[in-house]
Amino acid sequence: YRAQQSGRGATVFLAPLTAGPLNRIRAPVKVFDAARLGAVGVYADAAPYSDAVQHRKTGLLVPMQVSAWVEAILELTRDSELRRRLTQGAHDRILAEKASMTPLPPWRGAARP
Repeated sequence: YRAQQSGRGATVFLAPLTAGPLNRIRAPVKVFDAARLGAVGVYADAAPYSDAVQHRKTGLLVPMQVSAWVEAILELTRDSELRRRLTQGAHDRILAEKASMTPLPPWRGAARP
């Protein structure tokens, strides 16, 4: 997937998510995908995104209502400064998180040919 997305970009990245037990335990990988593409993330206001995104600082958290999503998308199309600020905020947060991560030890013998 990363190789396929290499060199691509986007302006807005949408990550809706319906409620349910499986979705509550998902990892917020779409946050990283949006940042990798240089896009502003618009995320469902539910776990895992509500735990990973700071509303109006690193992305937008939106309730799962069509009118709210339309409003968020239209706001981003009209406000280039907001797009720039949110994109930069997400990028900065990911770099800060990455810098504070402790590397995992190598997995020796975990997979055998």
